[in-house]
Amino acid sequence: MKRLTALLLAAILLLALIPSAGAFYSAEEKIEANKAAAAFAAEKGWLADGASQEKLTRAEAAKLVCVAVEGKEKAEALTKTETGFADAPASLLEAKYISWCAEKGLVFDAANGGFKPGDAATAAGLARMLLVAFGFAKADDLKGDGWVVQTQQALRPQGLNWYLDTTADVPVTKESACQLAYNAWINAENAKIEPEAYKQTDFKFTDSTKYRLLGRAQQAEDGVVCNWAGDGVEFTVACKGLISLTVSDMFYSNSYPAFRVIVDGKIADWIQVKRPSARTCPAVVNVPAGEHTIRIIKDTAIHNGRELLISTGMLCKPETMKPTQPREKYIQVIGDSTSSGAGSYMPTDDMRTTIFTGSIVLSYGYMAAEELGWDYELNVKGSMGVVRKTGKPVEQNYATMYEYYNKYRDPEGKEVYPFPRKADVVTMKVSENDGKVPSEEWVPATLAFFETIRKHNGADVPIIVMYYSGSKHQKDIEKIIEDDPKVYGVKIRSNAGGAGGHPSPAAQVGYKEQLLEAIKQVVKS
Repeated sequence: MKRLTALLLAAILLLALIPSAGAFYSAEEKIEANKAAAAFAAEKGWLADGASQEKLTRAEAAKLVCVAVEGKEKAEALTKTETGFADAPASLLEAKYISWCAEKGLVFDAANGGFKPGDAATAAGLARMLLVAFGFAKADDLKGDGWVVQTQQALRPQGLNWYLDTTADVPVTKESACQLAYNAWINAENAKIEPEAYKQTDFKFTDSTKYRLLGRAQQAEDGVVCNWAGDGVEFTVACKGLISLTVSDMFYSNSYPAFRVIVDGKIADWIQVKRPSARTCPAVVNVPAGEHTIRIIKDTAIHNGRELLISTGMLCKPETMKPTQPREKYIQVIGDSTSSGAGSYMPTDDMRTTIFTGSIVLSYGYMAAEELGWDYELNVKGSMGVVRKTGKPVEQNYATMYEYYNKYRDPEGKEVYPFPRKADVVTMKVSENDGKVPSEEWVPATLAFFETIRKHNGADVPIIVMYYSGSKHQKDIEKIIEDDPKVYGVKIRSNAGGAGGHPSPAAQVGYKEQLLEAIKQVVKS
């Protein structure tokens, strides 16, 4: 039997992109982003032990701000240690940094002549210090009873807020403090680099010579239509700072659509589109100045809602925008909600990581395509199977889903979709939604679906079938695998550890590793 079995390296970038504020991240993504910022802060000498959930003290906040603004060498050379506060004597380790902050007018809330160096700093308080220290706001504009709201308002245009609480009394962790300081620092650095060369530009997605369509995205007169999860655009451009995105719902959608901005292969931000009309959303990425590969894709698994990518805005060198080149190989992923990344957003204390329960970029199929460096097509939708139908406005199963939206990218308007590329591999997840379908119905439907796949991709295309151990149709699929030399099996373990009883993020990574091992064995390099 051709049953293939399993094989995570995560790199933390320092000078590359580190995600910033306002994004909807899973708990895992948020933790990794904070760790990256903490590592950067340690390298720069801002905060030696920033990779922790410990509370940042006010004295540590003074050092963090001073060193981030002045640089390690200049900050360490400071000699003035008189702080002006009775509880912050010259002998205090951070005295010179507190003194610097006091001289710069960054100490806003000293009470009764005391600095309270050992008390916890708050996110809002640290943000106010950074805004003024880096020149993004004036101190006099962030005072009075409404200073917290004023601080939040000043942060948004700069893209600096990182899960900041709106109250003044919530302590900030060292990890979050490092992230916030990094965001301020990279904005300040960007402002210094060729200010005359980077022009604020609004690119409309109406000219496909400037970008490459991904998945089954289609070009329309007023933008790029994204029906499916993973549809979108990719291009390279010399840019810096913030990126904005204008998108709209085109018609029926049974969920708020969402888009991912991915810069140089790293997830940068998550954009929710709220009905009913077009909306411009700041994708807060704080991109370091330089040439970047930017991918903008529909991140949800809803394919009955057609969303339109209208434009993107950024500081850039407009003449440098060009499409990326197609990747050498191509994979099609077919599946239900377990294949769509559903469940990857785990409940956390931060409501923004629990509003949605799915992300295509955290699904095994997308992760496998990225690790392989392949292009992809993601045909995934919850609650359906090879036989079982679900969805609006048209009920679909795997087979009808595979064909339904095909016509939208056919430039000749034919009903049958001529696939733009033949897949090098097709992978299909056996759906438990077909659990009540008898074998005498399920087997012929599956065999017919495989023939549809081959009709579009060639008789020799490898089909890798992923199925749960103990699945209702385990014996059926294993018999098909035994009989068909071009069908390969990957037996996976059922997992309900994610949100909504779907596979956990760790399970998706495990499925990805098993799929990669299978692909290595069936596809010639």
